Amino acid sequence: MGRNNSFYLSGKTIIKCFSGNIKIKDIDEGDFAFTRKGYKKILDLFWVEAKETKRYNFNGRNLRCTNNCKVITIKNEIEKRKTIGAVSPEDAIYFLTKNKNPLLLNTLLTKATPDMITRQDAVNEKVYNLVIDGQPEFFANGILIGSYIR
Repeated sequence: MGRNNSFYLSGKTIIKCFSGNIKIKDIDEGDFAFTRKGYKKILDLFWVEAKETKRYNFNGRNLRCTNNCKVITIKNEIEKRKTIGAVSPEDAIYFLTKNKNPLLLNTLLTKATPDMITRQDAVNEKVYNLVIDGQPEFFANGILIGSYIR
C-alpha cells in the first residue's frame, strides 16, 4: 500500500511517545511511539497539505482523521483492521489506559456502542501519518490504529 492510499491524522492528534505525549505534527523521526509491544522507533513522518477529515468519538475519545483510517478491532475473538467509519457497535476497540503506576501502561478492550460512535462535520487540513519500525500500529489519542511496517 503506497502513500497515495494512506490514511492520515489531524496534526493535533496526540501520540504516546517515549519522550511524552506529542502532537503528531511535532514528532521527530527517531522518536519512539507506544504500541502493544512497547515503544518502537518512528522511521518516517509524512504529511499532505490538505485532506478532508472528520472527528470520530468512541466512548469519549476523539480522533480526527481521514475516512480511510484503520482502527484495530476485535469481534468474536477475530482481530481486524477496519476503516474508522465501518466500526460497528459489535466491535471492540483497544484503548490505552493507565494503571496506578504511571509508568505501567496497558490496553483495554471496550465495546463501541451506538451512542459512543459519532461522526462530526468534515474539514480540510494538513494531515500526517507515521511509519513504525517492526510494528504496524500505534496509539493515536489513546485509540489503537493500524500503521505501516518497515
